[in-house]
Amino acid sequence: YKKMEICNYQEEKGEICLLQLPVELLHNIFQYLDVKFITEVVSQVCFLFRAIAEDESTWRIRIQRRWPGQYPALPPVHQISWTQACIAREREWKLWSTDKWRKCGSNSTSHYASIDSIHVMENIIVSGSRDRSINLWPINQSSEDLRPLSKYPDSHRGWVWTFSSREDDLISGAWDSLMKFWKVTPGGMKESRKE
Repeated sequence: YKKMEICNYQEEKGEICLLQLPVELLHNIFQYLDVKFITEVVSQVCFLFRAIAEDESTWRIRIQRRWPGQYPALPPVHQISWTQACIAREREWKLWSTDKWRKCGSNSTSHYASIDSIHVMENIIVSGSRDRSINLWPINQSSEDLRPLSKYPDSHRGWVWTFSSREDDLISGAWDSLMKFWKVTPGGMKESRKE
């Protein structure tokens, strides 16, 4: 009811109300906002904005337009939340598209095989390799003096392929079909759960 009052008042003054715009135009406007902001803040403004924010196809299409190609890389086993996927994808894109990460360096003694996984935590970068090792790197390190903070050879019995983290807990996954749980500190890491 209040929406109609506001829009009628603006119409009388010759103004256009945002809520009178076609949904397609609202989608276009929302392209300039972060998904997290849309879903947490803009969706609280009115029912129309909430309906747009809760529509999973909105975020699936947004991912496909911004980052063409297969996403996720493999067809998911379970149904995924496109909202959460889009939020995570935007966060990663923003993190890696800044000049902060555009340092290049080389250290031929860190891993002796190719690196398949890199994961950024609060103050540490974690690398995993086909040599089955995990290395920790300080974030603020010059490219001239590039060396790992600590090395963990044979962390797995297969290629280290993936990482995930929450706060100081790290999970590594490898081709040995194992997930290992680690507690990471600025000085190193220790396996926190053995199964």
